[in-house]
Order: sequence, then structure tokens, then C-alpha cells
Amino acid sequence: MEIDIVTNWFELLSYIATVIGIPFAIYVFYKDKVKERKLQEKEALFTSHSLYTDYLKICLENPELDVYNSSFNKKEYSLNEKKSLSYLKYYLHTWKLHFSIIKTSRMRLKITDGMAGLIT
Repeated sequence: MEIDIVTNWFELLSYIATVIGIPFAIYVFYKDKVKERKLQEKEALFTSHSLYTDYLKICLENPELDVYNSSFNKKEYSLNEKKSLSYLKYYLHTWKLHFSIIKTSRMRLKITDGMAGLIT
């Protein structure tokens, strides 16, 4: 009689573990994949920013190269103007990179503080 009670309890516990455990495992797996995907996107973004920054540094070192296309009507730029454009693009790109780093870190802080919605 006692063995029947124990087996019934184990059977009940196995059903509970199945009903709760499998959906929980799926949820944890999904959250892990989302986190991994976001990390890969950030990695790709920062890698591309780093490569573009290196490209801009090369452009700063060699202003005589004709690497800038501008929407201005002027066809020819002097070396000084090319260098100024290089500095401008470099500083704008650096500012954009730092802004994106600060924005993602602020979002992460708001998420870890337990706030339901993100304030932008």
C-alpha cells in the first residue's frame, strides 16, 4: 500500500515537472538566443565602427588620395580642405560611436534596475 502512494506521488511530481519544466526550458533557451543575437549585433556594429575609424585615420594621414565623395558641387578640393573633411568625418564618426555606446549602456542600466519600460 505504501509503495503505491510513493509511486503515485512520483508520478504526480513527474507530471508537474513536465508541465512546468519544459515550457521553462523553452523560455530560458529563447531568452539565451535573443541575448546571444543582440551580443553578435553589437559586436558586428563595434567591429565595423573600429574598421571605419581605421579607414578614416588612413584618410587623415593621406589627404592627397581622392577618397571623399561629397554632396557639395565643388569638384576639386585642396589638400587642406580634404584634411578638414577627414577630421570632420573622423570626429562625427567618433561622436556617433560614443553616443551608441552610452545609449546601450543606459538601456542596460534601466533594464537591470527592474523598470518595465525603457525611457528614451
